[in-house]
Amino acid sequence: MKELLHQGTGEPASEKIGSYLQHLYDNPVFNREAGTNNGIVNCTIYNTGAGGIHLSGGDRLTLKPGNNYVENCVIHNFNRIEKSYRAGIDISGVGNRISHCEMYNAPSMAILLHGNDHLIEYNEIHHVCREVHDQGAIFYKVEKIVNGKKEWLPFKDDNWITDEDPGFVNPEEMNFELKEDAKAFEKIPGFEPIPFSQIGVQNNFLN
Repeated sequence: MKELLHQGTGEPASEKIGSYLQHLYDNPVFNREAGTNNGIVNCTIYNTGAGGIHLSGGDRLTLKPGNNYVENCVIHNFNRIEKSYRAGIDISGVGNRISHCEMYNAPSMAILLHGNDHLIEYNEIHHVCREVHDQGAIFYKVEKIVNGKKEWLPFKDDNWITDEDPGFVNPEEMNFELKEDAKAFEKIPGFEPIPFSQIGVQNNFLN
């Protein structure tokens, strides 16, 4: 596998596909060294084959913010070729910002969220997730390494994001029902979980 390592470790190999998983094992915090105080402003991005903007920066180990930003942009009709997990804006790292943007007309999510301490404000999102139905307009990607304070953050209306244990009954036994004392019942007024039978989740898998 060593000859296929890339992007910061190993040597480039011509006409070879790098080992993404091997790279993650060697670089678990996935710091992209994306610089600081860089921005994309007043742009219109559309008819792309896979996604729109990848916004990163900051240090996952020290939680030093990148202060990079996407501001006052319109992103629409993206993902002509790759339909899923190619967001209009993929934000990662620490302390970056998406503000005053409009995102619409997409088969998948508008924003894919990784990392810590980002600010997402004053955006308009509509007509997304039109072909991929197991995602949300703003999709929070679970990661193995999460630093910083763990708390429930009010996002907008009845949408919440947390790094806390969701309170599943027994995920090791594939029982993802919520315990009676799960935080969602306390933090979200009127919360009612959707039964698996209604969302197409199955609990039997083949290796």
